[in-house]
Amino acid sequence: MKFNVFIGRNENFRNAYISTFNAFGYTVSMSKAKPTNSEFIAMVADKLRLEHKAS
Repeated sequence: MKFNVFIGRNENFRNAYISTFNAFGYTVSMSKAKPTNSEFIAMVADKLRLEHKAS
C-alpha cells in the first residue's frame, strides 16, 4: 500500500461524497465543497418541507 490507505476508507469517503452531492446537488461550490451556513439551513429546511408534504 503506497499511502497506507485502506480501500474501506476510500469507499467511505466516496459514499459520503456521493450522498452529500445527492443532498445538495449543484448548489455547493465544488471548489469549496461545502455550502455556507445559510445555504445549508435553507436546503435542509426545503428538504424537510418536501418530505413532510409527501407524507
